[in-house]
Amino acid sequence: MSCARGCPENVLLPYFTLYNICFLPIHLELASLFIKELQSVEAEVGSAASLSCELSKPGVSVLWKKDNLPLRAGEKYEMKQDGCFLQINLKKLGSEDSGSYSCHVGNAETSARVQIKGVHLFF
Repeated sequence: MSCARGCPENVLLPYFTLYNICFLPIHLELASLFIKELQSVEAEVGSAASLSCELSKPGVSVLWKKDNLPLRAGEKYEMKQDGCFLQINLKKLGSEDSGSYSCHVGNAETSARVQIKGVHLFF
């Protein structure tokens, strides 16, 4: 892109000369923020649960974790991303599914607890 006389090309910030000022466009990538946080839920053994949150902008890379360990989509976990809306569905819940779940986008994160009810121990 060329600018007015006296201004160099490929300048990232405004460039000043004695007679004119050039302003070249700067593209800043704003970080995505959570505008709706995850909320803790309770669910019964054998049932399903979902956690959802909302971002300030769509199309970003998302990482879901349980107790700080990354999760992968499969029979147990279904992850959805529709624009700014993010959701994880937890299926066939058992006592081992209780814990802290978090959603990570860049440096931002939100977390919530999933508590599984109905676990009875018989002796």
